[in-house]
Amino acid sequence: AGMELFPAADEDAWTLIKEVIDNSDYYLLMVAGKYGSQNSEGISYTEMEFDYALSINKPIICFLHHDIDQLTGSKIEKKRRESK
Repeated sequence: AGMELFPAADEDAWTLIKEVIDNSDYYLLMVAGKYGSQNSEGISYTEMEFDYALSINKPIICFLHHDIDQLTGSKIEKKRRESK
């Protein structure tokens, strides 16, 4: 289940995300040059997903870019996206 296919994040979306994680065999995380959209406390939904998967002892597989400083400018987040 790709999180990018989910609706814009809000409380109902967060409930859906947790259900998908609950029903998955494992949580797969790919990290590169973006922190992602954030909640009102400044925590990204990706970080919330990771923390949730960890809290329920879901097996987690992480892929990290080997040298994030070498990502080209076209592949990184240049500025924080404004909340709508």
